Amino acid sequence: MLNKTFKYPIVLILLLNVNQLFAQSKWSLGGSASIDYSYRFNEKGNERFFFSSDKTINDFENGSIGFNGGIKIKFDVNKVISLIGGVSYLQNNFYTSDIYLTPIDPNDALIPNYFTLSYRKDYVQLPLLASFYWGNKWKFGLTTGFACNISTKQEITSHLYFLDRSNSSSSSNQLTKAGNDAVTVFGILGFGTEYSYKKYIYRFEPTFNGKIFDISPKTDLYPWNLGANISVFFKL
Repeated sequence: MLNKTFKYPIVLILLLNVNQLFAQSKWSLGGSASIDYSYRFNEKGNERFFFSSDKTINDFENGSIGFNGGIKIKFDVNKVISLIGGVSYLQNNFYTSDIYLTPIDPNDALIPNYFTLSYRKDYVQLPLLASFYWGNKWKFGLTTGFACNISTKQEITSHLYFLDRSNSSSSSNQLTKAGNDAVTVFGILGFGTEYSYKKYIYRFEPTFNGKIFDISPKTDLYPWNLGANISVFFKL
């Protein structure tokens, strides 16, 4: 009888506390998207490229366009500090310059003249961020924190170019042990501006995403993305 007596008042108190928490407009739900310049740092980048006698890996590799976007939830600790979490999709891309081959017969149009490689790596990103913004309706500040990145796809595509200018390509999704299911910790740092209108918050924040260390497996590669992140939040 005692449990039944106190069951409903306790539930009512919990509901009132939840309603009071959201009534203070400390929680916001939103999304973000960014078109990035993506690349990677290679600890072995100064080693000789296996198809070249005088050039290194860094001489051939180039950055490319990447993407970052997802759903975020924000909690305002006070007028300056906010905590942000959520889930995002991050894509890192880069490619090589033309890698020329020495054909057995220079006049044979069926022998490849040169080739290129393009790399793509996809992550599910789980960020935990702290945001510091000063101002009223217009604010300026920064966001920093960490993210656990789970690799979902690694793809290397080769493009062969022949003397007759035609080309063909092939790709594979799992080329190394570090391809899928790799877990990595990224650091995140952004500076930007924020504008509030009624229950909406608009934020423009150039942001850097970069690997700090691997959890599993260990690699010599440090991918990073740099882009103009745009976020929209709705106050709950």
